[in-house]
Amino acid sequence: MVKLLEKRIAVVKDKNKLKILAVIVVFAVWSVRVITLNVGGDLKNEYTKEIYDQGDVVRFENNMSPGLYEYEGYSLRVENCDILDTSAYMETLGIETGKASTLISEKIIELSVEISNYGDKNEEGVVFSSFSVYGLDWYTYPNSEVTGYANEIFENEPAYGIVVPYGQTAKVKVIYPLFKEGMSDKRWANIQNEPIYMDLTFKPKALTIKLN
Repeated sequence: MVKLLEKRIAVVKDKNKLKILAVIVVFAVWSVRVITLNVGGDLKNEYTKEIYDQGDVVRFENNMSPGLYEYEGYSLRVENCDILDTSAYMETLGIETGKASTLISEKIIELSVEISNYGDKNEEGVVFSSFSVYGLDWYTYPNSEVTGYANEIFENEPAYGIVVPYGQTAKVKVIYPLFKEGMSDKRWANIQNEPIYMDLTFKPKALTIKLN
């Protein structure tokens, strides 16, 4: 029998602290995205950009995520990316859409990610809102409520981040809202075929994962 601790390998610590950090990080990520979108997707030539494919293990090392957080000792791998209808997705979770007060999007992006702690002995953890997902002319941040519903380990409570014990790995689903506003019907129907990216850090190396 798998021990309870092993089943709950991804542990949420100090939820109020993570909630505050998430708000700060969202503002920081928004600021960075505004800059990058206005200069064609790059912070000019100030930083080195590395683009990884879905399935690659990306180590944060000493690179900073928006909010000036360093997740040194952690790595992240995107196992799968699905774009799904919101109402159908919430139905599979057994949750009424109206109960997710911050979710008003027509679709969601479900990222199945694997987060490993290979070197952070202090176990500081990571904040999900550090990682924006974006396309050609849009970007989005994780929905903490639905992410909480989508993962049993969070016990239906808002999920702002996770702490993975040193030397272990956690698998979680992080949920991003995707809005139709500003898109034509034809584009919306084929949005899953457009290039979609996930930003992990922005300096000194901008680490990005191409999701499709």
